[in-house]
Amino acid sequence: MLVRYAVLFVSLLAVVGCDDGEEGADGAPPVVIIVDSAVDGPVADQALPDAAQPDAVADALPPDAAPDAVVDAVLDAEPDMKPDAAPPPACFDGLDNDGDGAIDYPLDPGCSSLDDDDEIDPDVAACADGLDNDDDGRVDFPEDPGCAAA
Repeated sequence: MLVRYAVLFVSLLAVVGCDDGEEGADGAPPVVIIVDSAVDGPVADQALPDAAQPDAVADALPPDAAPDAVVDAVLDAEPDMKPDAAPPPACFDGLDNDGDGAIDYPLDPGCSSLDDDDEIDPDVAACADGLDNDDDGRVDFPEDPGCAAA
């Protein structure tokens, strides 16, 4: 939640601007650049739903709205925030979704790629499952003469 507030604050400064009353050499207010080194990439777009984006809120306000109105509008939108991003696929979420003790691609045999959304393991052939399926005392190919291949 702290990152969202930090991103929200930085985004607000980008929308509202920061005017300390001093002018630059050309008479324009000085440019303030804020870098958030703890965030890598465009997190503001991912962390806030479209309706709570500072630009969207600012655009919805009257052109002569005071900077305080922009800040208040964005902060009022925050409690209803929900991430826009869809949950990651089952084979890339860090969870053992099928309970087999293996987590995600490439360790889970039910995952064919990171984009696979199903960890259910494929069926194992009777001649490669480590069991004596025909009760002849032999297990799997090539030991079991009833198995032509694994």
